[in-house]
Amino acid sequence: MDKISVIERGYEAVAAGERDTLQELFSDDAVWELMDRSEVARSFQGKEAVIDFLLRIRDLRLEAIMSFDEFVVAAHSFTLRSGVRVTTTTVYQLSDDLVRKAQCADIMR
Repeated sequence: MDKISVIERGYEAVAAGERDTLQELFSDDAVWELMDRSEVARSFQGKEAVIDFLLRIRDLRLEAIMSFDEFVVAAHSFTLRSGVRVTTTTVYQLSDDLVRKAQCADIMR
């Protein structure tokens, strides 16, 4: 499976609440970092922590996607608990068709 297909499948799984599919897409030692303007604001370590975080996201939509080398960059939107719709970008690092690391940039409102 190509890198973009792996990430697209992940977005579909989050939107559908499919934990089993997400289990197939992340490495056991996966890391998801939420970045602020200067440093890591929050980090989720390990497959289960990453999946638990992702399954809390409401109304996730993939807006744009591209890849280069072992990276995939995606722009996506979702709804905050307050009801506000936001857009952000995430850089995914893959190895052997598994997501190893994701870094999510500042939220754009």
